[in-house]
Amino acid sequence: MAKYETGEITNWEHNHQLVAKRVQLAGTNSQIISDTINDIDYVGMGARGLAESDDGWLLMKITTEGTKTKIQTAIDSWDNVEDADYA
Repeated sequence: MAKYETGEITNWEHNHQLVAKRVQLAGTNSQIISDTINDIDYVGMGARGLAESDDGWLLMKITTEGTKTKIQTAIDSWDNVEDADYA
């Protein structure tokens, strides 16, 4: 396995055109919850250890009408999944 210098790694994660860094979640430090309520699917993703009553969950509301699936998102607590302000 090749050893990379710090400058090389920094260049890989930095997008010089956008002056921004790329950050990817590894998935090892998060928890996912899903539920179906009144024929609507909900998925919540939060940091491991985040209580279901705490704000900070990425919530997704998934509805299907005919052949179309609509996914809306909100940031709220899992306990407020039905009443969150989805966009």
